[in-house]
Amino acid sequence: MFFVLLLSVQMIAQDSSMSTSQPTTTTTTTTASEPAAASPRRFGIYGGANFANINGDAEFNESATGFNAGLMYCILSTGRMLSIWVEPGYSQMGDKYSYGGSSETVKLGYIMLPIMARVKTRFGLYGEIGVQTQVLVSAKSGDYDIKDEINGFDWGIPLGLGFELKNRVGISARW
Repeated sequence: MFFVLLLSVQMIAQDSSMSTSQPTTTTTTTTASEPAAASPRRFGIYGGANFANINGDAEFNESATGFNAGLMYCILSTGRMLSIWVEPGYSQMGDKYSYGGSSETVKLGYIMLPIMARVKTRFGLYGEIGVQTQVLVSAKSGDYDIKDEINGFDWGIPLGLGFELKNRVGISARW
């Protein structure tokens, strides 16, 4: 079982194919008078750090820091408050452990697909919940490939809190 805390920085932009009256920029502006159906699709990038550990028979576990990076795309928005995001990306997780007098670092790499529902306040603070599937693409213990010993599919229910500035740059933490 993994415990993973994702800390991410995100940047969101406007999709120029959704609106011909506004120039392509790296920020999205939505006024209160604009109807929800007319709100432009938003996309962005994210990246951050993972803090994970593995529970098991090891004598000592110590969290190993990994990274995550990917794309974000808003597939549904009811205006400023509720939105649904698809966030395909890559996530590296791992652990440091001691067993029988030796120590190793395990590093696992996953292609992940979170689908998140986000509720945002008018002040930029938001909460999110969703479902996430992951497919294992690499698994190393020291110099050894252990991919055949690790379950190749994982899923979870991520929960998160974040804050998005008016220029659409934000920071979030997800468990």
